[in-house]
Amino acid sequence: KAQGGNPDAEIPVAKKKELVLSKQSGYITDLNAYAIGLSAWRLGAGRAKKEDAVSKTAGIICLAKEGDYVEKGQPVLELHIDDETRLNSAQDALINAFEIGSEPKEKRKIVLERIS
Repeated sequence: KAQGGNPDAEIPVAKKKELVLSKQSGYITDLNAYAIGLSAWRLGAGRAKKEDAVSKTAGIICLAKEGDYVEKGQPVLELHIDDETRLNSAQDALINAFEIGSEPKEKRKIVLERIS
């Protein structure tokens, strides 16, 4: 309200949602941010040129993160789709979007070293 917004305005929702499922059980050892970003762009969540329209509701939600254990058939990504003609192209970008292994990947240190 303080900035002139309407808190009662409806939040737009995608026309369709599609889940990307794990093909096997195991630990997510890698999430390919480029592939996921490319897929989101193909769904309409980004633009190639400044004149291009951007869908307010297209995008991807990551339902699992690196290091998580997933069962075969468990949803890993949720695609939000406004234009179904974009779906196949977006799915093609996700072919190698994540890797699953039998062991979790060693966690990287958040703090590498302290400098005093």
